[in-house]
Amino acid sequence: MLQNVQKYTAMDALARSLHEQIINSIPTGYSKEEKLYILNHIGSHLGKDIAALEGNPTGNHK
Repeated sequence: MLQNVQKYTAMDALARSLHEQIINSIPTGYSKEEKLYILNHIGSHLGKDIAALEGNPTGNHK
């Protein structure tokens, strides 16, 4: 049980770190609309990756 908690704590930390890297990589000076476009585009790609991992090639992840 403790190993499971440690594993998920590490995965959560990795996810937060990757999120921070994404946010920090968007150049300053971009408008709100430009930031939304970039983040939505990333979300679309992540959705496809999630669907593929779930074995759902249509892109409709759970």
